[in-house]
Amino acid sequence: MLSRYSLGLLFLVSYARHIAGCCSEIKLESTGFAGSKQGERLGVYGLIGTNNGGNLYRQVNGNNYMYFLPNDGFWMVGPDPGVNHGGILNYEKGACPEDLTQDWWYWDDFFEEWDTDWSMEAKCTGSPGPDNSSTKSPDPVDPEPCTWGDVCYSCDIWAEVNGVRYCCANDCNHGGIETSSENGQVMCYCYH
Repeated sequence: MLSRYSLGLLFLVSYARHIAGCCSEIKLESTGFAGSKQGERLGVYGLIGTNNGGNLYRQVNGNNYMYFLPNDGFWMVGPDPGVNHGGILNYEKGACPEDLTQDWWYWDDFFEEWDTDWSMEAKCTGSPGPDNSSTKSPDPVDPEPCTWGDVCYSCDIWAEVNGVRYCCANDCNHGGIETSSENGQVMCYCYH
């Protein structure tokens, strides 16, 4: 068993920080014009926590985020979580991006306007996240969150529970991770 004192600060991930039932990994893809106009924003996004009360996803092989803007009432894909500035959006107010049924929009730099791409969709490529009643952080500090699924396959530090790979969301190549499972609930600890 790990000693909290021998490892330094040991974090318990707070899975209560995401909206239950949403996918842990989303693939945003298009066969339309968004692919040529905003292709750098397409790809796989892994759930890393919340922002403004909605799920926050980080692009696996890029510098973008997918997040909900509650004051504006839509989902945005851009470089700065919580900011109404990006290149892809969806005006639907759904809790999970994979459940949105309205068309996605992309910014066209040439015409300097938003345009729809009926072929663009956010597909679930990871399992639904743990239940909101799962683990809670005992520390007053904001812990580094764990994440799970395909986003962890490129990490040096990871652990597997019940066939699901877990890793630290922000720095999965240094430090350590400890996982356990009790009554179907997974607990994940990241430490650096």
